[in-house]
Amino acid sequence: MRLKLNQIETFTEIAKRRSFRAAGESLNITQPRVSARIHEMEEILGFKLFDRTAKGAILTEGGSSILSQCLEIVARTRTVERIAEELNQGSARRIRVGSCQIHG
Repeated sequence: MRLKLNQIETFTEIAKRRSFRAAGESLNITQPRVSARIHEMEEILGFKLFDRTAKGAILTEGGSSILSQCLEIVARTRTVERIAEELNQGSARRIRVGSCQIHG
């Protein structure tokens, strides 16, 4: 089984907000769905991502070790989506590639 982008997005939102509930609100999904996504991600990775405390969701050592990569995945995905939107709207930059002929 492989990680899904929605799991990675959910993981990064929880890490940013330190709350499963707040992450759900931000992503417009229910708190049980947030929990399910994280549980699925933990099953795939084989380690726990968060400790749930009265003060909120705290990254475990494993969660901390993958956070920067997950944030990068989300950021790069947003960049691809933005480029695709620009292309679909016809406002993307056009690159002209020229060639020259050399007569010998």
